[in-house]
Amino acid sequence: MTNVLFTLSFTWELLLLLAGILAYTLIIGLALWWFAAKRPGTALSRYWTEMAGPLRLLSIVLGAVWLALILLALVRGFALLLPQAAAPRPVFAFLTGRSGGENIGTGALIVAILGSPLVIWATMLKHRTVSFQKEGHMTDRISKAVEQLGAEKTVKADTREDGKTIERTEPNIEVRVGGLLSLERIAEDSMRFDTGRDHIRVMQIICAYLRQNSPMKTLKPSQTPFSIRTPRLDLQIATDVLCRRTAEQRHLETNRRYRLELSGVDFDGMTLTKGDFTGALMIRCRFEAAYLDHANLTGARLHGSLLNFANLAQTVMRGTHLDNAVYTQGNFLGFAQIVAPSVTIQGANMSALRISDHNAMAFFGSRDTVLNPSRYSKHMAPALRAAEDSLLREPRTSSAVEDDVEIPELPKEYRMFSHWNLYTAEDLAAGEFLIPWQKHHNLTGWPFSD
Repeated sequence: MTNVLFTLSFTWELLLLLAGILAYTLIIGLALWWFAAKRPGTALSRYWTEMAGPLRLLSIVLGAVWLALILLALVRGFALLLPQAAAPRPVFAFLTGRSGGENIGTGALIVAILGSPLVIWATMLKHRTVSFQKEGHMTDRISKAVEQLGAEKTVKADTREDGKTIERTEPNIEVRVGGLLSLERIAEDSMRFDTGRDHIRVMQIICAYLRQNSPMKTLKPSQTPFSIRTPRLDLQIATDVLCRRTAEQRHLETNRRYRLELSGVDFDGMTLTKGDFTGALMIRCRFEAAYLDHANLTGARLHGSLLNFANLAQTVMRGTHLDNAVYTQGNFLGFAQIVAPSVTIQGANMSALRISDHNAMAFFGSRDTVLNPSRYSKHMAPALRAAEDSLLREPRTSSAVEDDVEIPELPKEYRMFSHWNLYTAEDLAAGEFLIPWQKHHNLTGWPFSD
């Protein structure tokens, strides 16, 4: 009879506990809803709004269970202060966890459940502390590396006639090289540990270092065919770091639409072999005697750059802009062997560029483009005049703008110029011809356009 009474009482107490949990769930849910609606600017309201539906429900239920267990623990603690005779035996056994001399461990279970949120909260705080320490460590590493990039040393020059020694400062190349390699390591670690958050920043620092320490002073050709120029070691190391970017790093740059900003840099004599400079901004740069062989210049902007004697063997130039560039003297190894050519050369002097009949349509020029005078220039002027006359006779409609300009009556040697810009490179009407040419060669989207 006692066992039956205990079972029935325990069932009623359990139902009472469940009812209390449901009531607490409703109260907590309404309270959180009211708080999020009345105070939208607070952190709790923001987190609650951004939280997924199942997580909201789980948070409410766990909060209700926790509060219900707190209430139960308070009732149990009050019941332990009462004598056993003051309450029925089943109720006393449920509340105190004691049945005669036995202990069913209910109290220990409740205490463990009550303490679990505190343990979870402590674990979260510890994780956040470790994250802050990691971020601070990364910031310190970047700061120290940047300080190394500006390192200088004092050296003694020749002694003057009055016996005094002249001292001057010059870049401390060894320390700067160490700073550049440290930045490279930081970029690699960033890809492994924080999804590349600091990679773009490191690339910006290295590009800025090249722009500041190797500025282009003039675009006037100065190299002789067999002259050898050795670039400063730290500048070559900085360029090597850019060339060693992994496929994962380049993929991150593409996703974030990031372009290497290298405009106005003097790359004379530097080695950029096999470097991937997709979409890079290299406007008005010097590349005299530079090694660009097997480099990827897809979508790169080289407007107004100097390319004399540059090694362009197997260089990928798909959608590359060489407008107003100068390439009047080729590398002593031979002419440029461009891979996948689709290059704009409006207003450029490309007299050293070799264009074959099978890839002639891959080059887009303008009236002021200069080509090899012995082979092309004598045909270019009459071809553009004939194209212009044809357009005047038969004005194009708006739908015809999307197609390549076709002038079938031109002789074969004229046809490579039939799609060119009939005006100069600075004329705003150039886009009327360039856009259909880009569509024809599938040069749309990144990195060909922003």
